[in-house]
Amino acid sequence: VVLFNIVISACDKGEQWSRALAIFRQMGIRGAEPNVVSFSAMISALAKGGRWDLALLLLDEARAGNVTPNIFTYNAAISACERGHQWSGALQLLTEARSASLADVIGLNAAISACSKALQWQRALLLAHRGAFFPTGAVRLEPTAVTFN
Repeated sequence: VVLFNIVISACDKGEQWSRALAIFRQMGIRGAEPNVVSFSAMISALAKGGRWDLALLLLDEARAGNVTPNIFTYNAAISACERGHQWSGALQLLTEARSASLADVIGLNAAISACSKALQWQRALLLAHRGAFFPTGAVRLEPTAVTFN
């Protein structure tokens, strides 16, 4: 599994999402069960390739296979939505991450950017202004300089 993850991550960095996906699919054929690192790297590669639709399908596949998403998985999926101007998906994933205590400022910034790119400027401003966006007594997400760029 580790070797597959390294190769998928290399494809991610090289923006070769289709190669990464082919390698990811080979994992199951060769008896290597994908783990959260595999899914996170693959979702990140799909995000960079503009394939938000496949990224969200892969997130569903991870959940169905009892792989629990981590902060990197959520941030990659939120970034996929951001790149695809899918603001509602980004907000839904941010809410899920927040519920699992996995939300961070990286996901917040990606969700704000998704709203901005989809011309949902009022939602973007609200997220940036409120920071925590859903006050539940958990750690507040503070906007950074990146948030306002």
